[in-house]
Amino acid sequence: MQPPASQPTPSGNKSKPSSNNTMLVYIASLPHSGSTLLSLLLAKHPRVLALGEVRLQIEKIRRDAAAAGEGICGCGARIRECALWGRFINERGPSAQPTEDLRLVAGIARELYGSEVVMVDASKIRQPIEELSADRVLQVRVIHLSRDYRSWIVSSADLRRRKGKRMRPGWWLGFEGARRWERENRKLERAISASGFPSIGIGYEELVLAAQYVWPELWSFLGLPDAGVPGDIGAARNHIFLGNRMRKDDTRRTVSYDARWFTRSEWRACSMVLPQMALLNRRWTYSHGFAGRGRQKDLERMAASHGFEP
Repeated sequence: MQPPASQPTPSGNKSKPSSNNTMLVYIASLPHSGSTLLSLLLAKHPRVLALGEVRLQIEKIRRDAAAAGEGICGCGARIRECALWGRFINERGPSAQPTEDLRLVAGIARELYGSEVVMVDASKIRQPIEELSADRVLQVRVIHLSRDYRSWIVSSADLRRRKGKRMRPGWWLGFEGARRWERENRKLERAISASGFPSIGIGYEELVLAAQYVWPELWSFLGLPDAGVPGDIGAARNHIFLGNRMRKDDTRRTVSYDARWFTRSEWRACSMVLPQMALLNRRWTYSHGFAGRGRQKDLERMAASHGFEP
């Protein structure tokens, strides 16, 4: 029987745990594209463990382990008492490289949950992909998750307004968002291609509005037994202590679609002036055709069929 997540595994020696080519699923995406949702849905599978934004969590521990240790992990324990992060705090090297830290985390996860555990890192940024491609100790598979640029622009605009940039008109925020969406997805695409890691592209709209088609593809890509279509994130096995607050919100545990952009206008001007946006949307977000080709009317119909309203 595997030990509970909140209890450390007894050990009679001080040797470092071995990662032994543990599989790591890396979610590459822009912020606010559904990476937390996807990682927790994956963690409904009995072999999968969601670790959240590993890079940020390790950096927080390395900045101030005592303060970080007082937080609460997704397993329910204080971080300093968590079976995974508590051991990491005690066993980490004084100045380890990021890949060394990740190997330690992988070794601890393997000891806790067995040799077939699959870890999910939702760090999003491209740098860990580049570092892991040079390291080659872990078995890495990459999911490039992209959200429809129109939806992403509206979410980004609302976030910027909350941060005080209220004076900029919506069309301006739309152009800024479109440029960032294109630039960052191109960087992720290049890093994934250069790494040589097996990869798959998934759109947020496909994930939420066409889940019945997406999940067989994902389970097959990861080489995992089909576990069906997870409809909520409740009881997802995880050791996440930073990131999207949805993981703590009981009212947001079921899968839902953010349809704000259906009735908003921030994205319209850039869509008319930048024709490549629609082409890139089909390439990164609707590549499988599970949610059509990104036509607004089709998406509104699909959202309505699931009961998702703007």
